[in-house]
Amino acid sequence: ATEHIGPMKEDRRPPGELKGLTALRFHPSRVYSIWVNGNENFYFQADSRQVNQLLKHFSQVGMENPKYQVWIPSEKKYTQKMLEMHKYEVGIASGTGQVKSFRDHVFEYNVALRVLDGIALWYYKSQLEKNPSRRESILPRITIQLGHQQFKWSDLQLPANVRLKDDRDIKIMDRKRRSEIKPFTLGKVIDINHFYPVTINEQGQMAYPLALETVQFKQEGENLLCHLTITEETTADARFRVIVELLGNQAPLHKEVQISIRRIVKGVAKRYVGKPYDLDFGPLAKLTDIKKFSTTIERIEPWGKTLDGIRVRLTAQKNLFTESEPPALHADIQNQGARKFLIAQHESYFEAAIDGEWFRWTGDLGLKSSPFGPGRQYDQIPLKLDPKHWLSLADKQPLLLSPGRHQVQARLLLHDPDQHKVIAQVESNPVSIWVQESFLVERKLYHGRVVFEDVAPGVLPTKSRVQTHVILWHDGSNRSKYLARAEKDGSFIAPLRDEEMAELKDGSSFLTVNVVNVVQPKINYDKTNTRFPVKFLTLEKEQAGTVTIQPLPKFYGRVLFRDEKPAVLDTLPWNGARIWVELFGDHEPDEQGYITVYLNKQQQQQLQAGKLDRKGNIYCPDQKRGYSTSIGRFPANLLSPEKAKAGVVHIARPKYNLKPDLTKTPPLTGKPLPK
Repeated sequence: ATEHIGPMKEDRRPPGELKGLTALRFHPSRVYSIWVNGNENFYFQADSRQVNQLLKHFSQVGMENPKYQVWIPSEKKYTQKMLEMHKYEVGIASGTGQVKSFRDHVFEYNVALRVLDGIALWYYKSQLEKNPSRRESILPRITIQLGHQQFKWSDLQLPANVRLKDDRDIKIMDRKRRSEIKPFTLGKVIDINHFYPVTINEQGQMAYPLALETVQFKQEGENLLCHLTITEETTADARFRVIVELLGNQAPLHKEVQISIRRIVKGVAKRYVGKPYDLDFGPLAKLTDIKKFSTTIERIEPWGKTLDGIRVRLTAQKNLFTESEPPALHADIQNQGARKFLIAQHESYFEAAIDGEWFRWTGDLGLKSSPFGPGRQYDQIPLKLDPKHWLSLADKQPLLLSPGRHQVQARLLLHDPDQHKVIAQVESNPVSIWVQESFLVERKLYHGRVVFEDVAPGVLPTKSRVQTHVILWHDGSNRSKYLARAEKDGSFIAPLRDEEMAELKDGSSFLTVNVVNVVQPKINYDKTNTRFPVKFLTLEKEQAGTVTIQPLPKFYGRVLFRDEKPAVLDTLPWNGARIWVELFGDHEPDEQGYITVYLNKQQQQQLQAGKLDRKGNIYCPDQKRGYSTSIGRFPANLLSPEKAKAGVVHIARPKYNLKPDLTKTPPLTGKPLPK
């Protein structure tokens, strides 16, 4: 474990770090960081301007990296499932953040960045492969703590490609779930930054229109007033209930205020921006045992149309669901009329409409009905849209919610108390929910093969750090997507959804084969490279087509000992020891002392401009196992495309004090000991 206190001043980044993380790593608002086996966490104490800077930098991090792909076995032939990770995910958390150093120094923070790599990344991926349902995002992720006073929710500026997600400690509020319990302080403004998610945009991002910015308790005359300041982030037409409870030795004392996001003034919608509200709790002398308070924010959905005095109100328990998560809603029903009906607080007495198509509950009943007379009201009747229990009234097909926005409506079936049959139907208000694509996406595994013209069996030496990548392109766009890498025999497996395969077949997208040197910091793929025809992709490996391509150009150099012999060790100080040259990869001299370096166009230009020279890039093994030392420099300008003209560098032959291997000496049994 390694820690660092305060912002780092070094102008460099670790090898292999994702593009764009450097600006976050060296941001001046960083107060602390800790690294353990590749699990790296950065903590920032930032004001509004700096928080927005961090979000902008985060939105530019390059996360198109195959190391973040997690594959799950599928029961279908030729198919695997891949865990889809939501890129640029920003968590919103209530409360304040604190982290301790090794010496127990406490650092407060309001923004945290987590980056996984190395052992930590491997560990979390292995856990996801065993149990995908307990997935934890393995991509870099920022979490913002809203409990600090450095900034307000309304100050945040979210980049277009950033998706918000509630952290686990923020729940959808109702009357049974309180927000954080805070100390009661008279006369002091507490920046509570408590908010309620109500809208989902077309990109699946959550917006938080209602924010409870401040809570202030003050004395006015003999009474205690609670002063609330509300900030709205949108002009959505919605109503809310804000409840403040005083907690002490006695039963909680609560007051509430109802808020409308919009009001109509002369036909024009006006917003209540920053509007204060006062709740009067009565004489302060009677509230001496109050020590804490809590707040709750509820969205108030409108009631549906009234029929015979009966009306229904539908509320979604949250707005955002995944394909694998049945949407959970609840219904409230009121009888304001004069008739008595028969009702049960169960889904079997409801029908549900999804985008206008009606479905009926077909699961178990298990509940007895009861009279629903005038003046009665039932609250929080659960309606869970589980596909196993809801069938279409039109074609008896099960409920299927595709990704995107959906409108849900409920219809209460009123039963006659004497004849036990449905005599009327009452429709609720419509509710909008957003369903996002499940994190398990099935792709078929297609096989292909790539070979080089002059290198058998089709791949370059593994130590050259040269790889063959298959890239997916959309016609008319320069955006590329890494798809697969060729193995030692030239074969590759391309995971494709059915829609992607259809686009390849109709020509709206295509595949290219790119030979790249993975040592370079950023790989720039070229859409003009050799294309891989879609007809060569098959589900059976033996039937896959083969494409022949040109490898990267070769450049040669030579390393010799001073006695003109090849720089190859005849005696090894330890198993695996070798002499090697670091130049766009590790290159070990062959039996004649030659090294072979593969360079792409960009690297050749750098070679010609003299930008590839490195100090001390010839390494020789030490006496100590596993260690090597730089003993010389191989200038890049000595590389030549012709082997006969390869430049030569001479190095000293290393000397080792090797202990004899006594296990290989002849036995001395029955013989005199040597001198």
